[in-house]
Amino acid sequence: MTQYQRGRTKEYECKNQLEREGWTCFRMAGSHSSCDIIAINNDVLRLIQVKYTSGQYKISDDDITKFKAIKCPNCTIKEVWTYKKGNSVPSIIQL
Repeated sequence: MTQYQRGRTKEYECKNQLEREGWTCFRMAGSHSSCDIIAINNDVLRLIQVKYTSGQYKISDDDITKFKAIKCPNCTIKEVWTYKKGNSVPSIIQL
């Protein structure tokens, strides 16, 4: 499986988890944007960047800057979900 395929699999895991929790979700396939998943409910908009790593992952300062620069309504939460190899539970960081 390629790195792209592993990342895509984790994006679907994120999307499916959020949908089970009642969120309406959209995967931004092929967009190369700062967010991979958009999740919404009646009160909150979540922009999520999904990462998969076999080692230690640290989001770059450039990625953080780009992600924070996205103009959004006040009800928006920006998150990075990092899945580590062998662990199905992501580490979630709110920006």
